Amino acid sequence: MDKVEFKEPVFLGDWVNCESKVIRTGSSSLEIEIKAFAESKDHGQRLACTANITFVAVIRDDEGKLVKFNHNLNCE
Repeated sequence: MDKVEFKEPVFLGDWVNCESKVIRTGSSSLEIEIKAFAESKDHGQRLACTANITFVAVIRDDEGKLVKFNHNLNCE
């Protein structure tokens, strides 16, 4: 995890909706931005939390070298 920012509290009984998108692809990694929105009758809808997460595929060939992982995404 690169960063997590808590922006607003989430209360018991709130609905939470998470949205994510790929923001960067590397030769063996994906960086994903996640936003969590909380919603209730009492507090309305609000951005509760954001996070950036990097996933790295570690695939090695027979010689122990890292192999490029084809994730079929192009974000650039």
